Amino acid sequence: MRLLSYFEKRSLRELCKVGCAERAVLSLNDQGCMVMLTDPNEIKGSIGAGESKALDESFAEALSQRSPVIFIIDSAGARITDGLKGLSAFTRMFRSALDYRIAGLPLISVVDGNCFGGASVMAALSGVLAASDTSRIALSGPRILKNADISNVSVRDTATDSISLIISARERHRNELCSIFEARANRVELLENLLVTYPRKAQSIEGWQESLRLRLVRHVGKLKALDVTNSSLTFGSGGPVGSIECFQLAEWLSKQREEGEINIDVDCDGQKVSVEEEQLFLSEYIAYLAVILRQKVKEGLHVKVTITGSISGAIYVALAAAANRVVARPNARIRVLPDSSTRKVLNSQQQVESLEVAKEFGIVDAIESA
Repeated sequence: MRLLSYFEKRSLRELCKVGCAERAVLSLNDQGCMVMLTDPNEIKGSIGAGESKALDESFAEALSQRSPVIFIIDSAGARITDGLKGLSAFTRMFRSALDYRIAGLPLISVVDGNCFGGASVMAALSGVLAASDTSRIALSGPRILKNADISNVSVRDTATDSISLIISARERHRNELCSIFEARANRVELLENLLVTYPRKAQSIEGWQESLRLRLVRHVGKLKALDVTNSSLTFGSGGPVGSIECFQLAEWLSKQREEGEINIDVDCDGQKVSVEEEQLFLSEYIAYLAVILRQKVKEGLHVKVTITGSISGAIYVALAAAANRVVARPNARIRVLPDSSTRKVLNSQQQVESLEVAKEFGIVDAIESA
């Protein structure tokens, strides 16, 4: 097991492995920590239904015991071939991670290799994110970004593989999106230091909001607030959504009164795929949206998400994990990834699963006509 190679001189308790996911309880700085890990040697560390269930239970256990969580990530993201069953399990796992984060407990992600897709949103959810200097972090991995236009993107050099430079941990660190460590660093010493410095380095929700706002302003200029005065709004207009749309929705949600009811009509072809969005670190904006939405639900706001058209990927996970209820119109279409991204990852179309299957797996609570 990979955890044993990380902590060979330390005593690991409750060690278990499900697919590529491993977990154990480890004593660091004289306190018990829940350590989770994805092993890239097993299906590229992709997180399927079985792994999601194991990680879900680990987050729930850590929350009940109020113990720190350290998530060591080397993963291609959610396992596309598990279909809606896998998407449902990943969403439940993400909900448990959201509840843990909102509880204010130490959540540290350590990227030690690749961190793509849904794994990057998990990493962005953390209070502290560290990565080895050889790692790569992106919502859309290199295969998806391969043909992206980079003519308007500023990079420090003219390296042949500019995309890999943009999503590298070194570039993320340069833009103050994570801390980095040498790939050869002692992992136990690294984790102990991250735990000690967590109270000082972890951002509050308010501080997080301001840093995300300033990042957007630097890239796109003045931001407009959503002009919505009632308790229902539309998210997306058929196409994909990006950092701006996620932040605008989160801002609007944060101003909603407690114990009210709102409905979010969703029709978006997943998240935007572009180098510009990766420079902004779209994964973090999606994680922030989910945190704000879940926080409002915890405070008593009742949120219903209605899928009126298409939805997929991390956008589905963020909204469904945080909301009280998710329903679909009869013509709705729910996918693990947008078709264009799936073709680049699998070199084929993903199987379209019916809404009845989606309901069976808990992807939606009901199928409702308008």
